[in-house]
Amino acid sequence: MFQPILHYFLSLRGNLPFVLSARSYGSPEQDYTISGNICIYLSEQRWTQNGAEDVYKLIKQMNDRRLFSGESNEDLTYKYWKDARSIIRKSADVCIYFKLFRTGEVFFSRPVFKNKELETNTVAYANKDGHDSSYWIPNQSYFFLRDICHKHQHHDAHSDTILVLQQRTLGDLSGWRRNVIYSLHYNIISSKRFGDGPSLVRSLGILGYCESFKKISERRGWTGAPEYNNDALKQSIESRAREVGLLESDKDGRFGRNAARIGLFLGFYGIFVAIIVMMVQPSIEDGTAPQLKKFALAVSLHFPEISLALVVVGAIVSLMILEGPRIEAKNIRRDLFEVVNARRTGSMKLFYFLSSVIAISSIYVGRDVIREAWDFLSQLVELFQ
Repeated sequence: MFQPILHYFLSLRGNLPFVLSARSYGSPEQDYTISGNICIYLSEQRWTQNGAEDVYKLIKQMNDRRLFSGESNEDLTYKYWKDARSIIRKSADVCIYFKLFRTGEVFFSRPVFKNKELETNTVAYANKDGHDSSYWIPNQSYFFLRDICHKHQHHDAHSDTILVLQQRTLGDLSGWRRNVIYSLHYNIISSKRFGDGPSLVRSLGILGYCESFKKISERRGWTGAPEYNNDALKQSIESRAREVGLLESDKDGRFGRNAARIGLFLGFYGIFVAIIVMMVQPSIEDGTAPQLKKFALAVSLHFPEISLALVVVGAIVSLMILEGPRIEAKNIRRDLFEVVNARRTGSMKLFYFLSSVIAISSIYVGRDVIREAWDFLSQLVELFQ
């Protein structure tokens, strides 16, 4: 509660400015790379006061020369970039070198701090909370680079749990590739277990990424890939996705049919009620059906409550019809079989007994209205005969 207030008055923020300076090497036809630095400032104020204005001017000058051609223009543009990179390196508090390949592989160095005091305090604070600053600082830099370079197609843009930066050791320089495949397959299986359409499609996309990364690694001479039956896994996911699609299509069809039935029922019901009211109204007005007159008077006095109750009941019934599960004969047979096996005959007897008591009580309380309604229906039948 007090943290946002204190941060506002003390001008403290939890967001750290990240600045990227990089350039490409090679030609688009080759396996060219993009390498450079990701620099971190401890506060927005340090960035604005230590080079932001000069860097923005150099960026504008580079953009102004995009339409020019010639070696002199390229040399001048490169000079502007070098000047901006030099300003950022000198003023940033932490810098990390990275190298991004066209295949999607990216490598990060350990963080380099501006001064020894900052490095000592950062490492001590991280160790106090059980963190490794030499890992989580490059990991955050990886998230920054990924978010500005990568289009999230198979997972949420704010999700950082699919892949994290993997550490390389001298004894196992390619172990990170194996860990990446493990992480991707873990996410594939987790998404598959949700069983909904978007999760299944997402798992197929991640499976494609996994197979592509495996082939890229094998082209680089890596032979330690874990064995997965990806063809069978793909067929399983696709069949499940088709099943979910058919179920959703069937559900939409039943929804449309039930909506049409409800509309047809309400139309005929409205016409039927209007005809009944026209026929009953003379008997109520001339006093030949006093109980019906009392009933009509009670309805008129409590019309808002009755209307609200009918709306609620209608909404519940419509929801049950439109969204409720389809009752099939085999399900009824299964339920009866379970009841018999569980020996719940006592509960069934109690249910039928209470239902009978409620029905008989309702008929007894409204016997006069039912008798007059029956007489009216008898007269109506005689009239048609």
